[in-house]
Amino acid sequence: MRIDWWTLALQAINVVILVWLLARFLFRPVMGAITARQTAMDQLLADAESAKAAALKLEADLKAQTDAFAADGEARRSALLASIEAERSRLLDAATTETDAKAKQALASVEMRKRAWRHS
Repeated sequence: MRIDWWTLALQAINVVILVWLLARFLFRPVMGAITARQTAMDQLLADAESAKAAALKLEADLKAQTDAFAADGEARRSALLASIEAERSRLLDAATTETDAKAKQALASVEMRKRAWRHS
């Protein structure tokens, strides 16, 4: 087997030129595009993370507001129940007093009629 040194040298030069062309016109633009996309993805992820943090803060604020509304509603309900119970007690006492007065008046009337009937 015989090696042709001119063919080998020309093939080596061809490989060097091919590698230079690929590096110049393929690898650099592809790496630039990959870097640009990576930068865009990093920015999107940062925006998504900040939006998530804002949403979590809003959720916490709304939860606190809902809890405050629930506590206020419970306080109003308790106050209303206490007011209703007080009014019920007042009405019951008034009805009892009125009933006792009418009962005494009826007993007095019956007693008076008994006396009138005895004297007649």
